[in-house]
Amino acid sequence: MRINGLDNIDNTLLTLLKENARYTYSELAEYVGISRVAVKNRIQDMEEIGLIRGYEVKIAPKKVDTSVEFIVNVSPRPEHYDYVVKVLAKSDMILKVQASSGDCKIIAIGVAGDMQAMDVFYRKLRTIFTDVREFSFDVITSTYKDVDGGIDYERREEISITDARGFDSRHE
Repeated sequence: MRINGLDNIDNTLLTLLKENARYTYSELAEYVGISRVAVKNRIQDMEEIGLIRGYEVKIAPKKVDTSVEFIVNVSPRPEHYDYVVKVLAKSDMILKVQASSGDCKIIAIGVAGDMQAMDVFYRKLRTIFTDVREFSFDVITSTYKDVDGGIDYERREEISITDARGFDSRHE
């Protein structure tokens, strides 16, 4: 990760903190070759301007055996757009609410503790979102890549990739 406008030291600090936010100032200082105090000041400066927004623990929902990940797609009428966003964002089950291209389209990704909790949530949303143009609720059955972490996954079976000419090549 490289952010324009920052020097190499700040960019290196951000990369290291993204890998492990628990590095001490001393460990970071040793890696980038400046004093512990200078590292602390640089990190505090990045926090003050909002570049670093916090440090958090991310729990992998899929590590909980009964959890169910799901996607909610809603296309509300323009006058209800903000309301739908607020309802979704307010839920503890929803991890992320995003706008997508298309006519007032909202996508939310969530995790329920189990299938029953997800079903109750789905039914609640169906009663709340009665005046929307489109509504779908899909269970995520497989995750192949998760950049945010938490998923220790390596696909081991062969994946067939067909190139533009229709040839089939096998990759592991």
